[in-house]
Amino acid sequence: MKSFISSFYLMLFFSIITSCFPSTQSDGPVNDRLGDYNFESQAILDQWPMDAELSIHLDDVEERGYFSNKDVFSNRRFIFLKTPPEIIIGQVYKLVISDKHIMLLDRNITQRVYLFSDQGDFLFSVGKEGDGPGEYLYPRDIFIHDTTLLVMDKAFNLHAFNLKNEYLNSQRIPFYGQSMFLDSKG
Repeated sequence: MKSFISSFYLMLFFSIITSCFPSTQSDGPVNDRLGDYNFESQAILDQWPMDAELSIHLDDVEERGYFSNKDVFSNRRFIFLKTPPEIIIGQVYKLVISDKHIMLLDRNITQRVYLFSDQGDFLFSVGKEGDGPGEYLYPRDIFIHDTTLLVMDKAFNLHAFNLKNEYLNSQRIPFYGQSMFLDSKG
């Protein structure tokens, strides 16, 4: 019995010691991408002036081997979203692009939904913050269906607005959901 306990402690000791050494083995593509991430760049972005432009060059992304943008995007154009000075978009969680509109969800910072024209002109903030009719708290997902703007909030209410930002109705969703889409039946 004493030798079993001694062997157990000896194995535990070697397990602890070997777990302290860094692995030379790659964990695959995710670890490789994180290895390329420059954590100093986050500090630069945190100090980025609000009126400065930030560009992502898809050709640079392609050169790193993440994807071929020519395979993903058959027709691409850049649309600069123009906002008034009082509107600050914190973190883009989702963009929905229709024929004539761009709907943007900032789920984490301002917790607001914004509507832009297809040319990037700011139209309005969709709805209002609150828990009354035409109001929502903590938007979770967005969608554009024909001329209706849909906002799902954290309480699983689906709020509908028209393209003039007029409140249409709300409906409680009877199940848990994080995102939404429309099927072929609408």
